[in-house]
Amino acid sequence: MVLGIVSLVISLPSFGTLGITTAIIGLILGIIGRKNAKEAGALTGTATAGIILSIVGMVLSVIIIISIIAFIEQWDSYILEGFSQTFHKIRL
Repeated sequence: MVLGIVSLVISLPSFGTLGITTAIIGLILGIIGRKNAKEAGALTGTATAGIILSIVGMVLSVIIIISIIAFIEQWDSYILEGFSQTFHKIRL
């Protein structure tokens, strides 16, 4: 559960990269913890919460990464268009 929370918290400042890493690790550990808790006959609520938070952190990280890529693509085309217009004005 802790890694699920960590993935949610560090998704924004790390631009999604560390968030997705901790979410994957948290998901794996949550699944292992849930399996071990079931075998021991213990409650699985904490492990289930960790799995859910890890999935949410992973989805949030992917959305952030896609948004950054889209922003860079738009910015790149904006800059190239601006340079070509400026260069065209200078040549005339």
